[in-house]
Amino acid sequence: MVGPTIPLFALAATTFYGMRSFNEAEFVSSIESLENGELKITVQKSPFVSYTITTNIKNVQSVCSLGEDDIGADDCEGNIINVSHFVDAAGDHHN
Repeated sequence: MVGPTIPLFALAATTFYGMRSFNEAEFVSSIESLENGELKITVQKSPFVSYTITTNIKNVQSVCSLGEDDIGADDCEGNIINVSHFVDAAGDHHN
C-alpha cells in the first residue's frame, strides 16, 4: 500500500524544492513615471504575486548595471536598484 505513494511524494517534494530554489524574488517588472516626479514600481514577489510601490526619483539608486551590450544583444539591460524610501499600496511608509 505504501509502495507507490512514497515515490510520488518524493517526486512532488523534489519538484517543489526545485521551483522554490530557482525562484527569483523581488524582481521589478515595470516602472512608470508619474506626473509629480515619482515612480510607480511593480515588484514581482513570485511568478504569480506582485505588489506596487510609489517612490520619489531621488530615492532610487542603481547599484550595479547588468547588460548584454558588449555581445550585441538589444534591449537586454538590467540593473540592481536600491529604493531607500517608498510607500506601499496600503499607504505605509518604509525606509
